[in-house]
Amino acid sequence: MTEDRSYWETIKTVFSSKNVTTIAITTSMITLCDAGWRPFWPLYLKNVLGASVWAISFLSMLGQSERLLFQLPGGVIADRFGRRKIIVYGTALRIFTPMLYLWATDWVTVIPALLLNGVTSIYMPAFNAIIADSLPEEDRGAGYGAYRMITSTPRIFSPIIGGYLFERMGPAEGFRLFMFISIAVNAIVTYARYRIITETLFDEEEMRGRVRKRPPVKEQIVETMTLGKNVWVMVLVAVLSAFGTRMVFSLVAIYAQDVIGLSYAQLGVVITIGAV
Repeated sequence: MTEDRSYWETIKTVFSSKNVTTIAITTSMITLCDAGWRPFWPLYLKNVLGASVWAISFLSMLGQSERLLFQLPGGVIADRFGRRKIIVYGTALRIFTPMLYLWATDWVTVIPALLLNGVTSIYMPAFNAIIADSLPEEDRGAGYGAYRMITSTPRIFSPIIGGYLFERMGPAEGFRLFMFISIAVNAIVTYARYRIITETLFDEEEMRGRVRKRPPVKEQIVETMTLGKNVWVMVLVAVLSAFGTRMVFSLVAIYAQDVIGLSYAQLGVVITIGAV
């Protein structure tokens, strides 16, 4: 009983933070939408926009490269100007990404959307930082666990919904539907984060003084790159793991449809089972 009570008390403490609760709920809303169409994105590129396997691989590489480039600058900006602003501005940019996807008529015109999507990832370091800042030190592990649990839940059932809609409406109309939903969801999420999330690094009134006192951005980047041995080992393992996974990840859906013969609905069911 004591252990159960302690567990629920920890959960209650974690979600007593408005920042953590807001970020968890709004991220789940975005995930609910994105997980409905992203598993079928390679098939949309191939079957609707006429992209070759090479083009799909190139677009996947470009998207990942853009996210990589903006992670470190995002962390520096979050430390320099605060977490809240970069989260709100980065979320607001997400409203325009689906618009560019809708505008694309072939795989080449998808590139601007991928570039903008990479820019929006600039707020991810601020995301992690504000969650850590908003929790008591002794509850940070439980806080991250609860956050991951909530934000990962939509990945379980969204693919089966997306597969059904792609199958019933066709890939072109199914994709357009998800893009319009994404625009609405991102607008709601932006407003919610603007209204509810509070700064944790310093008070808004102190911001200008903090900016003047901080060292130049170049020095901050050099200092950030001076990581400990354990951190570099973790980075190396993550890089090798990502390299092996991403080598085939963007082509799995095409293999499932062209070689195994799965329909969109069947692929959604397989992805949902895998997520469980």
